[in-house]
Amino acid sequence: MIDNNGQAVQLGLTNLFNSDPGGDVADTLEERNGTTAQNLRVYSSYTNPTTWQRTSLGFDATDGAGYAVLRSENSTSSSAPGLGLWIGSGLKW
Repeated sequence: MIDNNGQAVQLGLTNLFNSDPGGDVADTLEERNGTTAQNLRVYSSYTNPTTWQRTSLGFDATDGAGYAVLRSENSTSSSAPGLGLWIGSGLKW
């Protein structure tokens, strides 16, 4: 946990901000780099660059339509786990 009185800690990153243009800077963490799409990856396991499993949130420009996407990924793509939606006290979808 990093506590800086509700403000983002820079950690040497030049694309992590706490400056919500809507006015709620205390509760907003932003990742941006001009017009370059950004991705957030949360790993459930990581052994090395070729052995990992993660969930990612990002942008897919390769399909031609330009979708915002949520991915379940594994370094062996055929074994990526399913995605679930947890509501309240249990898995609902």
